[in-house]
Amino acid sequence: MDRLRRAAWWDRPAALVTGHARTIMAGTPADIERIAVRHRREEDR
Repeated sequence: MDRLRRAAWWDRPAALVTGHARTIMAGTPADIERIAVRHRREEDR
């Protein structure tokens, strides 16, 4: 549960959520966390 809270997909842009809807719905918490981490890195650029 902590991984999902840290990923905070509900605070992400709609396009990101839509683009990763399958992973959010059926992926593992680790999969969702990887998407969030990758997106954070892109924001930091």
